[in-house]
Amino acid sequence: MKYVWLWFVFSSQIASASYWQQKINYDIQCRLDDKTNQLTGAVKVTYQNNSPFALNQVKLHLWMNAFKSKHSPFDDQLKHVGDAKKWVLQRADFGGYDSLDFYNLQGAVIPFSYDDATQEIITLSLDQAIQSGSSGVFTIKYALDIPKNISRGGHLNQSYQMTQWYPKVALLDSSGWHTMHYLEYGEFFNDFGDYRVKIELPDNYIVASTGTLLDSEELKFLDDYADSCQLKNGEPADITILAPISSTRFKILSYQAKNVIDFAWFADKRFLVNKAKAIVEDKTIDIWTFFLPKKINAWHQASIYGKNAIEYFSYQVGPYPYDQVSIVECQKAGADGMEYPMITLIDRYYNLPENLEEVILHELGHNWFQAVLATDEREEAWLDEGLVTFYEHKYFQKRPMSPFIGHGLFTLNSDYDVPPDFLWYLQAADNRDMAVLAPVEKYAINGYILSTYEKPAKGLRLLEQAVGEQIFKSMMQKYFESFKFKHPKQQDLLGLFHSIGIHWFEETYLTNNKKLDIDIHKASLEGFIVNHHGPKDLPLPMAGYYKGKRILDTTLINLTSGTPFKFGPDSLDYIIIDPDFLLPEIKRTNNILRLRPSAFTPKKTVMHLIPGIGHSLTNDLYLSPVIGYNDYDGFQAGLALHDFTLPAATTLGGAIVAYGFKSTKPVILAGIEHAIFPYQSYIDRIKFGVELRNFSNNRDTHYEYTSRYLKLAPKISLSLTPGAQHSALKEFSYRPVYIHQQTLMSVDFDQGLYKSIGQSKLYHELKFDYLNSKALQPYDWSTTAEKGPGFIKLFSHFNKQFRYHTVAPAHLEWHVFGGIQSTDHSNKTFSNFTLSGGTAFNGEESDYKFDELLLGRAETTNSFSRQIFIKDAAFRSLPSMVSSTSWMLASSLRSSIPTLPFIRPYFQLALTPKTNTYGSIHYTSGISLVGLKNILEVNFPAFESQSIRESPSNLTHSKYLQRCTYVFNFKALSPFKWLRKIGG
Repeated sequence: MKYVWLWFVFSSQIASASYWQQKINYDIQCRLDDKTNQLTGAVKVTYQNNSPFALNQVKLHLWMNAFKSKHSPFDDQLKHVGDAKKWVLQRADFGGYDSLDFYNLQGAVIPFSYDDATQEIITLSLDQAIQSGSSGVFTIKYALDIPKNISRGGHLNQSYQMTQWYPKVALLDSSGWHTMHYLEYGEFFNDFGDYRVKIELPDNYIVASTGTLLDSEELKFLDDYADSCQLKNGEPADITILAPISSTRFKILSYQAKNVIDFAWFADKRFLVNKAKAIVEDKTIDIWTFFLPKKINAWHQASIYGKNAIEYFSYQVGPYPYDQVSIVECQKAGADGMEYPMITLIDRYYNLPENLEEVILHELGHNWFQAVLATDEREEAWLDEGLVTFYEHKYFQKRPMSPFIGHGLFTLNSDYDVPPDFLWYLQAADNRDMAVLAPVEKYAINGYILSTYEKPAKGLRLLEQAVGEQIFKSMMQKYFESFKFKHPKQQDLLGLFHSIGIHWFEETYLTNNKKLDIDIHKASLEGFIVNHHGPKDLPLPMAGYYKGKRILDTTLINLTSGTPFKFGPDSLDYIIIDPDFLLPEIKRTNNILRLRPSAFTPKKTVMHLIPGIGHSLTNDLYLSPVIGYNDYDGFQAGLALHDFTLPAATTLGGAIVAYGFKSTKPVILAGIEHAIFPYQSYIDRIKFGVELRNFSNNRDTHYEYTSRYLKLAPKISLSLTPGAQHSALKEFSYRPVYIHQQTLMSVDFDQGLYKSIGQSKLYHELKFDYLNSKALQPYDWSTTAEKGPGFIKLFSHFNKQFRYHTVAPAHLEWHVFGGIQSTDHSNKTFSNFTLSGGTAFNGEESDYKFDELLLGRAETTNSFSRQIFIKDAAFRSLPSMVSSTSWMLASSLRSSIPTLPFIRPYFQLALTPKTNTYGSIHYTSGISLVGLKNILEVNFPAFESQSIRESPSNLTHSKYLQRCTYVFNFKALSPFKWLRKIGG
C-alpha cells in the first residue's frame, strides 16, 4: 500500500522546472557518386536559439573525419580494447570531408576553426550573433569521401550506410556545448529538429531512410516491390551477392522528418523489401524491412518482429510518435545493431530467426529512449541501453531465448542459465566489473555491455517487483510522456523513483561496483533472520519451494538487517533470497535456508565427476580420475579433487594424488589460492596461495635408485587497481620456494652400494609484473629479484607484439631479456643465466625452483631431452654450455606469416661475458610451428652460432630432427592462471 499511496503523490506533483533547449532544422540536398564513393551536399541550417543569451559562435561535429587517418580518439579506443578493424583499413578505405565551406544568407563566407587535431569538432564564428529567442540561418557546402564501413556508417562496395554523413550542429544546453569525438563504444547527444532531405542517386538503388518518403511514385514502387518480395518468402535463399551495374539515370528522393535528433539512410541495389503494419492507439505504423536475398530464410518474418516490437513498447512505455519504422540489414561483419530515428541497421551475424527477433526488439526499443527522450548517450548510457535491455528481457521472460550457457554436457545442474547476464557474474567474481556511471572510455568491450545494458536492467526488474508491475508501468509511461523530446537526465528518472520511496537504486546499481552479501538463517522459534549490508530500504525478493516447485513469492520491504520474521507454511523445503538473480551479488551460497531434508533441496556441497559451471547455492567440488606420465614415475593414475568452477570462487583449491607405476611412489600436485578484493582502494586484490609438488626427478639405472623432490612455495601477491578495464595489470608478488631433494651418494660403485641423502634449499623471489593484454599491440614486462644460497640476481623480461599486416592478423613478437647476478663460493645452485631452459645437463638443474613440469627432467639423449621452456634468453634451441654467473643480454624476434599464422620464423641473439671458447655473441634462427603460443610449439633450427652447434647437447643429437625442440607448457594450463580471466 505504501507504493500505491506514494504513486498518487508522485503523479500529481511532477515539477515543471525552468528549462530551455535549442532546435536545429536541416534542409539537405545531396548527390551520391557510387563510382568514386563520394557524397556532395548542400545544407541549410536554421538555428533556433531558445537560450537566454546571444550566440556569436556555433560548434559542429564532423564525425566522418574520424576515418581520415589512424590517429583519432576512435583509433585510440579500438587499440586500447584490442579491436583491429580500423587497423586493417587500406589508405583507399579511409574517408572524411574533402571540402567544407560555410556561408551566411548573403553568400559571404563564414570563417571556422578546428577545435581538435583530428578535425572532428569545429567552431563557426558568426558575423552576426543569433539573439536569444530568434533564429539564425547559414548554409554548408561539402564533399564527403565515404569510408569503408567498419563501424556505423560508410560503404561496402556499392552498399551504402549513411550515418553521421553531414556536418552536425553540437548540442548546447545550460551546462554548455556538448562536443564529443566519434567513438565505437559511446554514442551521441543531439538536438531535436525538423529535416527535409533530398537524395540523388542512380535510380536502381533501393533506399531505406529516416522520415516519411514524399515521392508517391517511389512509394508505390516500394509497396509493389514489397508485395512481390513477399511471394518469395519461404523460397530457398539466393546466395548471389553481386550487385547489378548502377543505372546511368538518377532519381531524387525527398524525405521529411519532424522532431528527430538525427537522420540516416541506407542504399543498396540488391535489397528485398517486406512490409507490415502495426496498430498503436488506432494509428497505423508502417513497418519496412530491407534485406539481402541470401538472408530471406532468417528475415522473412522480420517485419512481424518489428510490428510486435512497436506495439510492445507502445503498450509498455508510450505511443510510438512517428508514422513508419525501417529495419535494414547490413553486410558488415559483426554482431552490431545501431539505432537512428525511425530506422535501425543490423549486421550480418544474425542468421537465425530467434537471434534476429531479439536484436530487432532491442534496436527498435531505442526509438523511445534514444530517439524520443534523447538522453545523453555518452554520459548516461544506461538511460537508454539499460532501459531497453530491461524491456527486452521482460518481453522474452515468458518466452525465453536460448540460455546463455547452452544445453551441453557442461551445463550440469547449474542455475546460472536463469540470469541473462552470466558474463557479469564472471567479471564481478574477479572484481573486474565497473560502475554503471563510469566514463565510457574506461570500459572494455564486454564491460560496456554488462555495465550499461545488463546491470541497470537487473535493478529495474527488482524495482518492478518491489512496486508492482502496474505502478512501474504507470511510472515509466509518466516519465516518457513528461520528458519526451526534452533530453531528460538521470536525476529526472531517479527523481521519479524517489517520489515513490525508491532510494536504493542509485547506490546499489549505478554509482559503484560494490557487491551485496545476503545471508539468511533460522532464529529458533522466532522465524528467520536476514542480514545484509546494502541500503536499509533495499527490497529483497524471496521464494519458498516445496518438492522442487516454487510455490510462494514475496518481496521483503524495509526489512531491518538481523530482525526475525516469519515466512510461509511449515511444509516448505527451503527458502531462497533473490531466486531470480536480481541483486548485484556473487556470493549466493548463503542465500538459501534449508528447512528440512528433501531430494529436491540444493545440497550444501555437491560432488561432481565432470567439471563445469557451478550452482550458485552450493559448494561445488569435482572428483575426477586423472592420468599422467613422466620418465621417472612412469604412467600415473589417480584422482583430482578441486573446486575449479565458473564463476570463480574467492578461494580456489585443487590437488592431484596419483600413483607412479614405474617409481612405485605417490605423485602429488596441489595448490590453494585465496583472493581478497578491497573496496574502493588503490589495491585491486590481494592473493594468498601455496603450491605443493612431490615428484620423481631422476633415475640411476646402475643403482636402481629414483631421486625425488618436494616443493613447497607459499605466495602473496598484490595487484594495483587499474584505471580502466583495458588498462595494464600491475602486480607485486613475493614467493619463498622451499626445495627438498632426496638423491643418492655412491658408497661402492662396483657393488652398487649407496646411501640416500637429503638436500634442502630456500629461494626468495620478489617480482613485479606489468601486463597489457587487451591492447591491439599487447605487451608485458616483469622484473624479478631473487636470492638463494650463495647467489643474488636481478633480471627482467619484456615482450611485445607488433601488428604489421593489414589483412590477416600477422604480427611480430619481440622479446628482450637482461640480467645481472652475484655469486660466492657457497653457491651450490646452478643459478647461471642460460640461453634456453631445458632438461638438466651434467647434472645441473636449470629449473632449480622446479617451476616447470618436464617429462624427462634429467634426460640428455632421448626425446624428452628436447623439451624446452622459456627462461632467460629464451632461445628455442637445445640447451648449450653457454651460461653466465654475472650478466646476460638477449633479444628475440619471431614473426607470423599472413594466411599461415602457425608458421613463425625466428631469430635470437644473446650477449654474455667473453669466453675463451666461443666468444660473447650467440645466436640461433629457425622456424616454429605454433599450436598455442608458448604452450604447444615445435621448433626447427636453421643457422646457429658455433657455441650452440658445438654444444654437447647438439653433438649427442646427431640427426637434424633430434636437434628440433618442442614446448609443452603444462604450467600454463593450470586453472589458477586462467580461470579468473574468463569473461573479461
